[in-house]
Amino acid sequence: MAQQRGADGRFLAGPKSPAAPMLDVTIAGIDELNEAFRQMPENIVQKIVRRAVKETAPIFEWGVKRNARKHRDTGDMEKSITTVIKTYLSNNYVYAAIGPGGSDPHAHLVEHGHRIVRGGTAKRSSGHKTGMDRRGKRGMGATTGFVPPHPFVRPAEDAHKAVVERLLELKLLQGTQAELERILKAG
Repeated sequence: MAQQRGADGRFLAGPKSPAAPMLDVTIAGIDELNEAFRQMPENIVQKIVRRAVKETAPIFEWGVKRNARKHRDTGDMEKSITTVIKTYLSNNYVYAAIGPGGSDPHAHLVEHGHRIVRGGTAKRSSGHKTGMDRRGKRGMGATTGFVPPHPFVRPAEDAHKAVVERLLELKLLQGTQAELERILKAG
């Protein structure tokens, strides 16, 4: 889930997935929260937002894993689905990248579909004119068919967007309230 301050100072949120387009969740209309964020130091706001993103990301991760089970041969794709929380301090941006990791390099082919190529490698539009792949092995193959997409990331986004929005909103409000109480108690 991303957390970014818009042009008007409000924070925007949405999860990213390496295997699918970004699900953009915008929390607008919470004027009190936005005003509280403007008055707080940046490091405290980032702490609140990062915690909220970290607490809401498992909902989406669970949905992606559940959908990946349908395409199970070895279980590697389901096991490779992870969440990585990133914080970019320079532009007040926090997001959760949720999707298949490096241990399953073919997950994107399942999500988006792919060509079936026999006798070598697929021709690329930027192509190798020599008929070799980039390692200098095997000639260009012939496309004999197409495997249709079997999405598992996008359906999870569609199914969980409303829940993630509401929970993220709640966690941001709770985190802000807890920080304000802590500041008042200390001061």
